[in-house]
Amino acid sequence: MISENISEIKTNFSYYLNLAIKKGKPIIICNHNVPVAELKAIEPVSKRKLGVCKDKIILPDDFNETSQDIIDSFYTNNIFPKTLQKKRKKTPK
Repeated sequence: MISENISEIKTNFSYYLNLAIKKGKPIIICNHNVPVAELKAIEPVSKRKLGVCKDKIILPDDFNETSQDIIDSFYTNNIFPKTLQKKRKKTPK
């Protein structure tokens, strides 16, 4: 691990950046010899595999359907004004 002051890093930024990237050595950046930051390479992220949970998660057939009780609760509670309750239309089943 290498530690350098900000002025040295500013002067030779490309050198220290290449050192961090190509050799994998983190660079500690100091301000008046007090560590304040770390310059290091970002590790590559592997792509996620599709279908990892296939056949492990089972959704019911009516997963996207909303029950009539839930729809009714939006129109028959005290949160909404009376005008919305009058405009309510029954949804076909």
